[in-house]
Amino acid sequence: MAGPSTALTLLFCAVVAFAGFAPNVSVDHGRWCEGPSITLGLLRGGTQPVYVVMSDGQNVVFQKSTDAGGTWMAQNRVVCQGAASDVSTDQYGNVYIVYRVDDSSSTSHLYCVSSADMGATWSAPARIDDDTFGAAARAGCLVADTSGNLFCAWENSSAGESQVWSSLSTDQGMTWSPSVRVSNPNDTFYGASGDADVFVQPATNHYLVAATGPFELGPGWISCHAYMYRSNDMGRTFEPGVQLDSSDYATSPHVVADEQYIICDYTDNYANNGVTKARTLYTSPDTWGPCKAITDPSYNSYYSGPLAISADGRVHSALMMNYRDGRYDACYAYSTDHGVSWSRPERVNDDTTDDKFYPVVAVDSAGHAYLVWEDGRESGPGVWFSTNNWSPNAQHPAQPSSFQPPASVVRGSLLLPEPASAAFSLLSSDGREALELHAGANDVSRLRAGVYFVRDTQARTRTVSKVLKVR
Repeated sequence: MAGPSTALTLLFCAVVAFAGFAPNVSVDHGRWCEGPSITLGLLRGGTQPVYVVMSDGQNVVFQKSTDAGGTWMAQNRVVCQGAASDVSTDQYGNVYIVYRVDDSSSTSHLYCVSSADMGATWSAPARIDDDTFGAAARAGCLVADTSGNLFCAWENSSAGESQVWSSLSTDQGMTWSPSVRVSNPNDTFYGASGDADVFVQPATNHYLVAATGPFELGPGWISCHAYMYRSNDMGRTFEPGVQLDSSDYATSPHVVADEQYIICDYTDNYANNGVTKARTLYTSPDTWGPCKAITDPSYNSYYSGPLAISADGRVHSALMMNYRDGRYDACYAYSTDHGVSWSRPERVNDDTTDDKFYPVVAVDSAGHAYLVWEDGRESGPGVWFSTNNWSPNAQHPAQPSSFQPPASVVRGSLLLPEPASAAFSLLSSDGREALELHAGANDVSRLRAGVYFVRDTQARTRTVSKVLKVR
């Protein structure tokens, strides 16, 4: 930490777009796509591709960006017929898509295709589920472990009852192991288990599945809990599910992990108002921490935040939140302490005319977040994107800023003119909030050395000004 004698140099330079989320970009070029999923490819020569997979009503559609989401392929690439479920990559740069195909007998199955050339060509499909009793497989979720093995979990329903199953591929998706039931054996109620999410804990062979599971409040009265299931033998068998919530109704859990921590979140029906909560497993030894709210109970959260984790240990969540204005926004929050506490959720979408549905998030090794979501405005559904990566290869258009640079810096203080017309935050170069600013003198003597930026938080502007250099 810098002490009170910190030297501060005020930089009156051009306004630059750097921290916060970039202006939104249409991924599907207005082609009425839905159900997006997102992942990042292999970093090569300073470029890391962003992949998005979605559905156009009949086909699985692929999109790619090589400039951090600033621009996308001019045309959506149709991969195959079906409904997209998930996209993932491995450490070799291969891209994998899981998708659902419905047949004429009202059943459905899951398939996997792969690409070794960044989505230019795709393999023949390989079926994942091995159900032969006319059931319906859906909502497949996919992850690769550190050896390149693929692990998939999904919901499979029959006669109104659904369960969570999983399978493993050790040959880059060409063949899949016999299906293994993940959900608890006593989950036999109507509706039963679903909402599967998967992750593989690094430096282990622990395969993790988060899923919704049922319980009986009374005769014929079924409710749901959020569970996390763990396999110590690469998905051959699973431990009994651990209940994450402490409420009478919780759904849509997600899971990520590093070598020491497993972090889950879920939607808690708090007084008939959805609140996204997180819970952390400390694995040395196995000890669960308390439930921690990600969203404020005064707002309404739906479809609890899909999670991602970056190399610095930060956990990132994409949230679908209602700010009590009658519609939902795509929002983002992060945790620097493995899910114990969370940043204030930030709205990502620029357009505020209608609902934004089902945001999902991916992160790069530097901790930048990349979000896609469905847009529900009247002009028709579509898939939109934003990121807080303002690296040189990200071709995001700059926008004007209403912020006026501070008049002066005096003895370790940053002076904002009075009266301040808006609320400002001081951000570090990676986009994290370092200090909330107010009108008058602000003590910056304890800031670490580096370049800092100011953002107008009240106006939710997507641009900031480079303000000062601490050394």
